[in-house]
Amino acid sequence: MKPLLIACASVAAWAVVACGCSSGDAGPAGSPFDPFAVETAPKNGAEPTISGLDEPPGRSGLSIPQLCQSDCARIAATCPGAVQADCAPSCTASAQSVPACAVQFQAYLACVSTAPLVCSTGSVQIPSCSGAASTITTCVQANRA
Repeated sequence: MKPLLIACASVAAWAVVACGCSSGDAGPAGSPFDPFAVETAPKNGAEPTISGLDEPPGRSGLSIPQLCQSDCARIAATCPGAVQADCAPSCTASAQSVPACAVQFQAYLACVSTAPLVCSTGSVQIPSCSGAASTITTCVQANRA
């Protein structure tokens, strides 16, 4: 009697599994999304998009003195000895010395706030912000003449 009960239970379990996983009316069972593919979000107006007016990455919403203070503290913590005690005031004074280039200075400082820092024997290098640094140089040269 016991083997017959086990056999019936096995057949019933197999039938439930087979019927539950059959294609039926809704098609084959599957994941609602492809976990290995790139999916695009539907554009219904609620998702952020990219335009030419977007702020660059970083902390560009902060003022130049705030960015100088934050960047100097970050560099001092990451690369000890790479900044002087007067880093933040010097940074602010340099950025404000050519008012026509304030936007370029702010963009550079925002870049520095999130960029990887490369420490090298008492100095710091920020290669990913070199483009922003060169726009400052160009602006300063054009506005100091």
